[in-house]
Amino acid sequence: MAYRIFRSGDVDGFFGLFIDNLLQLMLVAVLGHAVAGLPVDLITHRILPAAALSILVGNLYYSWQAIRLAKASGRVDVTALPYGINTPSLLAYLFLIMGPIYQETKDPNLVWQVGIFACLMSGVLETVGSFLGEWLRRHTPRAALLASLAGIALTFIALGFIFQIFASPALAVVPMMLILLAYAGRRRMPFGLPGGLVAVLVGTGIAWGLRALGYDLFTPVNHEYQFGLHPPIPAPKEFFALISSPWGWRHMAIIFPMALFNLIGSLQNLESASAAGDDYPTRPCLLANGFLSILAAFFGSAFPTTIYIGHPAWKSMGARTGYSILNGIVITLLCLFGGITLVLNYIPLEVTLGILLWIGIIMTSQAYQEVPRQHALAVSVGLIPALAAYALFLIETALGKAGSSLFEAAPKFGSDLYIHGVLSLSQGFLLSSMVLASIVVFLIERDFARAALWTAVAAALSFTGLIHAYQLAPSGVQNSFGYLQAPGFGFSYAASALVFALYGIKASQYHFVTHWKIRGRVGMIYEILSDGKNYPQWWKPAYLACREVGKHRIEALVRAKLPYTLKFTTELVHENPKREIELRSVGELQGRGIWKFAQVGEWTEIEFTWDVEATKPIVRYLSFLVKPIFIWNHNWVMETGGVALQKEVNRRLTSDTA
Repeated sequence: MAYRIFRSGDVDGFFGLFIDNLLQLMLVAVLGHAVAGLPVDLITHRILPAAALSILVGNLYYSWQAIRLAKASGRVDVTALPYGINTPSLLAYLFLIMGPIYQETKDPNLVWQVGIFACLMSGVLETVGSFLGEWLRRHTPRAALLASLAGIALTFIALGFIFQIFASPALAVVPMMLILLAYAGRRRMPFGLPGGLVAVLVGTGIAWGLRALGYDLFTPVNHEYQFGLHPPIPAPKEFFALISSPWGWRHMAIIFPMALFNLIGSLQNLESASAAGDDYPTRPCLLANGFLSILAAFFGSAFPTTIYIGHPAWKSMGARTGYSILNGIVITLLCLFGGITLVLNYIPLEVTLGILLWIGIIMTSQAYQEVPRQHALAVSVGLIPALAAYALFLIETALGKAGSSLFEAAPKFGSDLYIHGVLSLSQGFLLSSMVLASIVVFLIERDFARAALWTAVAAALSFTGLIHAYQLAPSGVQNSFGYLQAPGFGFSYAASALVFALYGIKASQYHFVTHWKIRGRVGMIYEILSDGKNYPQWWKPAYLACREVGKHRIEALVRAKLPYTLKFTTELVHENPKREIELRSVGELQGRGIWKFAQVGEWTEIEFTWDVEATKPIVRYLSFLVKPIFIWNHNWVMETGGVALQKEVNRRLTSDTA
């Protein structure tokens, strides 16, 4: 079956992604004026068209990537990565940079220039970070990447929007229930209409119907709409205005963490897509994010664009590539013709929130569903920093509305609320989530060396102020970067790393590297070695039995020359077809293995790296005495494996010829 760019599920996906993008643009239009003092004409004529250009190019690029992946893999269910304005950056730049600048200067043009500088620096930092992204993704446990993403989804997306939904039940609850009916209940809407479209239409109808009856539950924006074309116009003057000015650089304490947030968030979204079956290359995606944010800034946008959260949600709707193309085109037309103003006049924001709530729920549940069951504990630990960040947001909001501040109230909390613990966990919460979840994953796997390494990373991040460090000032909580910024955490993590390292230095840990040179095509050899359940058929006499015990999980029973067997379960962590397979092992051999393949003429060169700890008592407790014998035992298994693999390749070639 050929890959179809447009499918029926793309209509549902389009309305979901479109409303998600539309919500961000509505926030730019509403908050940009209310919080940052940007004139409505500046937002409509310059900022939104610039953002639309980046969104259009990004949606088309990721659609092209999906088509390439579909052709390369021969699959028909590939879903393009969703793309749009990054919501956390949007809110951070408005409330933490542009808003304060406006309050200080009342100069909307300076506010715009600072926003462009922030968008530019975010793009530059993401571009630089793209060269480290693949390495970071490969060496970070899936539970850590998904847990930190789930933390954002649960708090700032799901909780934030569900509070807003339940604050306006007459407007928002019915649309939310329709979303759940369509997507959780998988029920078809009347006339085959997309669930997201039905929810918005019904919610808008309810809102205007109640307004007609005299219930003013929402107030239209009522900005005057004038039809006209507003193409994106380069803004080189504003683009370069603050390169040498302290007005921009003084906000790097916010810009740098948000750029890091975008980079890691993109890695998490790529891992989320991979968990859903679509494995996209890391560096090209991160480079596209950085370049398109720079492009947006050059044309006057203050808000970076990035890969969106929620790929599994669009995939579950049946969306493939068409939804992304349609989204880019429609969003661009709306922005170029000033349509966001028109939308704000007629569609209440509340009726669109059910779709965003659904995305938050899906992302949270995926973090538990797509990791090994024993890693659920690590996911739960990884949620805690995001919960702390959201708690801080609620506390500061409540105090601000009461006419107070956290600076004034913090000494009064005492033991009723350990506010300094909330503050420490909330600072750099995305990094804290990843680090803590990674530590727990490797402790669960009893890979104490890697647990020590991640704990040392936590110490370094604490000492430099990237996590846990803060200053509480009258203006609010401020980042604190520099040397020895959070020494209590830094030294505690360092001491913990030392303890883990001492546990990790064991005689029962083994590092093996095996090289095979097999005559044959890499495709066939890759296929043989990636099918672990069939090892006993050809890898004799070492592999006694293999059976599937879950998705990408194989339980194996192996015996070599010595009179004992080893039982362990391998799980696929990552694969790059015809090039690399990475496995995680649990059981009587715990650790990781990596197969690497390269075609050299008529030969395939194979390298297998096997870093494991033996937990079988006879091996574990005798390793310090007879480790060389156990190494000889392993080498015999691998030598027989190389010979057996060549025989299996020859057999298949003979069978194909016959």
